[in-house]
Amino acid sequence: MWFNVLKNPSWYRGSNPYKPKKDEKFQYMADLTPEWDDILTWESKDKKARGEAYYHESFETGNYQWDIRVFTIKEGHRGKGNARKYLKEFIEELDSLKYTNSPPSVSKIKSHTLNFWKKMKEEGLVSDLQEQ
Repeated sequence: MWFNVLKNPSWYRGSNPYKPKKDEKFQYMADLTPEWDDILTWESKDKKARGEAYYHESFETGNYQWDIRVFTIKEGHRGKGNARKYLKEFIEELDSLKYTNSPPSVSKIKSHTLNFWKKMKEEGLVSDLQEQ
């Protein structure tokens, strides 16, 4: 309970009261599985960006990291150079919740956003990239 209060607007482990309302100004992928208990749903402080990620622990490799499945900016606010800022805010929130020893990976990347993600990987903000 204290966790939800301190970490508002993000929740974790099945206690996620924030279910993003359908909003035509946000584009979400069709195959999301928000019923998973370990999906973290995030919204930026100014409510102009949203994301979803899950935590992955690999005991074989010793890797502990988040996997970003969704990162989207509200229509009308795209193309203004804020994506990096929002991504950093999202990653800071993720890292404050669980121990990580690697930047988050990004999965289900749509082809038209691949160049952005390649830049973010070059800057060290994210690690592995997996196209949709």
